[in-house]
Amino acid sequence: MNTEVKKVNMLFMLLICTFIFGSIGINFVWIISSSILGLTSVRYMNIIKEFLVYFPSILMVSFGGYYIVKNKLSLKNDLRFKSISPLVVLLLIIMTFVIMPFISFINAISMMFATNLVDNTLDELTKNGLFYALFTVAVLPAFTEELIYRGVIGQTYIKTHWIKGVILSSFLFGIMHANFNQFSYAFVLGILFMLVLEATDSIYATIILHFIINGFNVSMAFLMKHTSKLLDGKLEKALEENQEVTWSTVAQLAIPAIISLVGFCLLLVLIAKITGRYEILRSKIKGVEIQSTSLESDRNLHIETIKIKLWSWHITLGTIICVIVAVLTEIQIRRLGG
Repeated sequence: MNTEVKKVNMLFMLLICTFIFGSIGINFVWIISSSILGLTSVRYMNIIKEFLVYFPSILMVSFGGYYIVKNKLSLKNDLRFKSISPLVVLLLIIMTFVIMPFISFINAISMMFATNLVDNTLDELTKNGLFYALFTVAVLPAFTEELIYRGVIGQTYIKTHWIKGVILSSFLFGIMHANFNQFSYAFVLGILFMLVLEATDSIYATIILHFIINGFNVSMAFLMKHTSKLLDGKLEKALEENQEVTWSTVAQLAIPAIISLVGFCLLLVLIAKITGRYEILRSKIKGVEIQSTSLESDRNLHIETIKIKLWSWHITLGTIICVIVAVLTEIQIRRLGG
């Protein structure tokens, strides 16, 4: 088990290093090409931008796929690609919209200290059309990020210690975004996703949640953009004027956030009872072992007490790189804004 943990830690480090240094290398090649070879056309620039958009997903599918094949992991048993009933799917859709006020609350708090970079990214992507933006922001990340962080990494960690595994895999999911604003709510979402995964015993559940959340944000950005055009930019100007988040704004979001979280928990319990995993979920949250014979077929039923250190130098290096990028990005944005 210790070897498996080190392998997934190395996987995380390789993903971060390859993406960061690969992006820097691609941009460097572009600069050299444009200055020495004279390749300054908009076409080449757009090709590079397009590739960088898909670069993270390409890496996650490539490295993740190689890891799965090399270690002979079963998609169904090890990564929990298991079918879910239509009723559970319906409840998951409802759950997604129920939890959004709570995520907005977390986002608002983080915006008190960090810049929201997502809005600008969505604005840029929606220029190419709604379906392009949905595929890029909702479809690809929902599959690739869940495959890696709830699948390969998350399922390896929880075999040693469920609570620590949930927290650490969620931390890695948050920090890999390499900006402080996204880290805050991605970390929280990572924990919530792991709870849902345990309640359903299916990674398809978290893929659905991930897709709807990202897809909703893309759709709203697209709608706002086109509504603003119809109003000659008046809506966009009004939104920009109200972009600054204050503690008063956070306070106003607090009560809806509490109601949202309570609603999520109630739906989580309902889903767990429908799937017959309520006792399993409760035991894992409490950190105790279930004494049962009827459910022994569940591979993840018992809380293992193997003492294995989850954190390693691989995570330290990957985290440091992400933090450096986040700090530099924040400084750059604030300089441009100032």
